[in-house]
Amino acid sequence: RDHYLADTPYIRTHEVDGLKWTCSSSQQNFAEYSMFGNLLFNEPLPSTPMIYYGEEIGMPGDKTDGDKTVREPMDWYGSESGTGMTTWYRPDTGFNQPDDGISVEEQQAKPASLLEHYRALIALREQHPVLRTGEFVPLPLASSSGVVAFLRRDPDETILVLLNFDTQSVSIPLQSGELPANPAGFTNLLTGDTLLPPTADDLFIVVPPLDAQLLVVNK
Repeated sequence: RDHYLADTPYIRTHEVDGLKWTCSSSQQNFAEYSMFGNLLFNEPLPSTPMIYYGEEIGMPGDKTDGDKTVREPMDWYGSESGTGMTTWYRPDTGFNQPDDGISVEEQQAKPASLLEHYRALIALREQHPVLRTGEFVPLPLASSSGVVAFLRRDPDETILVLLNFDTQSVSIPLQSGELPANPAGFTNLLTGDTLLPPTADDLFIVVPPLDAQLLVVNK
């Protein structure tokens, strides 16, 4: 049979500290953590993203006590007690504490939570095959090292992916000949907002700090 390389991108494993403690800003910064999820689920190579348990709710951890301190029980409940909760490693000084906002129960059905953000990204990959298998086209950027911009496209759909990891807003130029000619506008898959088509005097999109935009190019 044919052989091919497949990428398996991940943010963390038991060999890596929890991102909640390695991000440069505050431990509770949802925007910064969610940006890594945005990149994970929009990996430009053919891939199957891997989620290390607890990552989807922002569980912290580090390697101070070997693997144990990055393998605390999955936080299913705000009280850290209930059906299905493991008890193999529950130190009083553990990273995960009751009613800290970091549990499935506390984030379930809350649109602004990290859990629901991850679920939305997974659903978008399912609903838009171009995000999984479409052609990857990087867009040239002048000097924004904290910005990632590329297209994913196939015969049915083109999606413009803009990821701003910087703490300042950036303007992404749209002069690239890779974009479809005369688009009717863009629809942001993450928010549902519609952007008007660019004009000759306004050939850029402003992306706020620590923000992601997945823009379907409307024909």
